Amino acid sequence: MRKVRVLFGGVALLGAVACGADGAAGAEGAAGKPGAEGATGPSATGSPESSISLVEPRVAVLAGRVDVAVSVDGADLDPASTLSFGDAIKVTSVTLAGKRALRARLEVDPKAAVGFRDVVITSGGVKLTATQGFQVAPALGVKVSGGKPEQGGLVQVDIANNDAEWFDPDNLTVSAQIPEADGPLVLLSTRYVGPRDGRLVLLADPGLRTGPLALVATNYPDEPNPPLYLGAPGAITVAARTPEALSATALDKVLDQPFATALLKYTTGINKLNVVTIVPTGELRPLVIGMGKGGRLKDLISQAATQIYPTTEVGSGSLIVGNRTFEGGADPVRFGYRVSAVSLDGEAPHAEITTSKHDGTGITPFDDWGAAPPASTAAVPVRLLRGELVVGDTADVYRLGPFPAGATNLEISAFSEVPVTLAISDAVEFPAQGANTASFALGYSAGLFGSSENGAKIAHGARQSSASFRFVRVRPFNTKRGKYTLAARSLP
Repeated sequence: MRKVRVLFGGVALLGAVACGADGAAGAEGAAGKPGAEGATGPSATGSPESSISLVEPRVAVLAGRVDVAVSVDGADLDPASTLSFGDAIKVTSVTLAGKRALRARLEVDPKAAVGFRDVVITSGGVKLTATQGFQVAPALGVKVSGGKPEQGGLVQVDIANNDAEWFDPDNLTVSAQIPEADGPLVLLSTRYVGPRDGRLVLLADPGLRTGPLALVATNYPDEPNPPLYLGAPGAITVAARTPEALSATALDKVLDQPFATALLKYTTGINKLNVVTIVPTGELRPLVIGMGKGGRLKDLISQAATQIYPTTEVGSGSLIVGNRTFEGGADPVRFGYRVSAVSLDGEAPHAEITTSKHDGTGITPFDDWGAAPPASTAAVPVRLLRGELVVGDTADVYRLGPFPAGATNLEISAFSEVPVTLAISDAVEFPAQGANTASFALGYSAGLFGSSENGAKIAHGARQSSASFRFVRVRPFNTKRGKYTLAARSLP
């Protein structure tokens, strides 16, 4: 008996036939009838015995790079095997890691669709598929857990870290993945941040772009091109909001929900002194964010309950009032407040005389601002001045007066493009002691919660003095130079 190999329908079968001694070859027989149709061969997606048995890791993050191992059962893989993970995932290299395993390096596009996708191996004309065997996830998981994503609103978000690199609790920053012109989403409070998760409170710019937004985070906010944790597109959806108009007539309001805010708007006029006042009528002091001409967070004026600052051109100021405890309730005894905005008329601003620069110490030249401001009851009770600190300036000094005999309460208000210190004194020397001198530092709006203020006021109290003039000094706070506006008025 001997064994012979027979092809049947393309499949090799092994059979056995009986045989005797070899005789002479017989005559060629007649051609037989055509054979029956062969059996169906293996499917293009692999035989029942072959399949993808392992994909490790099974997740990659947006904009991430990852090395993936893929193993199969029931088939030996061809050295020319290819791998596919779907759209927006680039397979940069594939190598055999044994007869039945592949190693691949992947690059995920930042705009790849988030979710599950199939893994497909093509090897020797056979395809093996692991349905939903791989997932693209945002590096930054985001869930709204409090407040409302809306213009000028407060929103609490819970974040999750799907990346291999841990969050740095001391340096992590979160923002909206949009151009600066579309308005920032500012990190207001870090309630908790750990290596893998956190809870944050964000403040939305009054002009923040509406619609779906992605969030982005980084541990390296000061680097020019830092590595990022990318959130999913449309992680939050920002709603439009119409501000409520403010006027001299006070409004009584209540913060009646957790994370509740009021978005208020008023008009700043030409040559005006703007007085915006928020008075708590309940037990809690509200969060206050005041924005001058332009009405955006970059136009920050102050976070004080009373904001007094001069303007020399028309604009739209905005005010956000919120519950700084992030609690809420309809109880006005706890969450009530009263708010108003008044613009006082000022004269055309005095122009700085640039020949009177000095360092603000000793008896040195000064710019004569002119007469003392009129009584607070006058039709135009405010005097204005426009000045500028330029390169080389160490101080600008102005003389105001003479004042009438007796005591006068004087208030100086300022708005500055750059950080300055402002001082008022009876004496041009501005001595630290021995004269009625008051001063304060005035920040600017480069960082919302850094310097925090670029408009403020200083009071120079009533005093019986032989001095009939007051001197106002403006000094640079650091190396920055720029324009400023001063306002002077007499208080009752």
